[in-house]
Amino acid sequence: TIDIAGYTVSRGPFIISIVSSSEVIAKNSVTISTPEDVRGNLQIVYLAPEGSKVKKGDILVMFDTSEIDTRIEEKEAALTQAMEELEKLKANQASQMSALLSALEVTRNNYELSKLRLQQMQFEAETRKQMEELNFKNAEISLKKQEENIRNQKIINAIDLKNAQLNIERAKKDLEEAKYERERLILRAPMDGLVVYKENYRSQTREKIKVGDTPHRRMPLIELPDLSVMQVKTPINEIDIRRVKVGQKAIIRLDAVKNAVFTGTVTDVAFLARRESGSNVKVFDVLITIDGGENPLLKPGMSATVEIICEKLEDKISIPLESVFEKNGRTVAYVLGSSWEEREIKVGKRNSNYIVVEEGLSVGER
Repeated sequence: TIDIAGYTVSRGPFIISIVSSSEVIAKNSVTISTPEDVRGNLQIVYLAPEGSKVKKGDILVMFDTSEIDTRIEEKEAALTQAMEELEKLKANQASQMSALLSALEVTRNNYELSKLRLQQMQFEAETRKQMEELNFKNAEISLKKQEENIRNQKIINAIDLKNAQLNIERAKKDLEEAKYERERLILRAPMDGLVVYKENYRSQTREKIKVGDTPHRRMPLIELPDLSVMQVKTPINEIDIRRVKVGQKAIIRLDAVKNAVFTGTVTDVAFLARRESGSNVKVFDVLITIDGGENPLLKPGMSATVEIICEKLEDKISIPLESVFEKNGRTVAYVLGSSWEEREIKVGKRNSNYIVVEEGLSVGER
């Protein structure tokens, strides 16, 4: 009857393509993980909202800093004490050196007095002269000893000052390390991007991270994709992969957004196959870079259908695959005239829905 499904033969470009399900990803992304070079327990107290856009330097994750804050206070107190000890040492050394210098002056005066008395004894009795010579030698010994004491004390003072300075430097270093460790508890965005939470591997339900979690060292927390260049990643069956080449064009349709159609270019074809999860089918991962810059409709993780244009033939007659039949070794189609006429045709290349007819049909026939 006339109600039988039909198709009007047309002529035009014929596209041979491969259609596959895919996932939208960002070409460039950074994973933010728990720092490994901090001590104590780590508990998340702040997370940037998932799905929010952040700028370079914005805070992504903050951990509880109460423990390190206490340590910083202790280090600051230790530094203050070390600086006070240095000032106290300087004051004690100044007082001690002043006393030694005063004693040296007295000893030097006694030496000069003894020297004068000895000079006056040249006309005195030999016994008194000898006594005065002994007094002069004793004064000379005392002066040398006092001068040596001052030299030794200066060496000791220099060593004590150096040790006190070292104590201050150690205290400063400890404080700087504690402050650096505190800064490590605040994770900032290394670039502009979109906040995407990672799964908490410690959770039995594999739920995404949240405030209050205590992640282990180096655990991934946030994926920060750069939305300026987006791609789709699609698995292509090993049977079809030989037809896919870098540089081929593709059409991408978002599953969740009606009429959202994008174009792209194949930029990478995997060299090694992998086995699809839960089956024995082997596939090759293909990356397609989406044309244009950032688009608010494109978000990492979205499902999409991708059509890779493997070949484009110009000016070809084509009909649906459903219109072609095999009969007694011949390829035929049924053309509507006064009735349905069986006509042998010669077919060429095909895609997933249509096939090229090289001979046997004319444009406009049904």
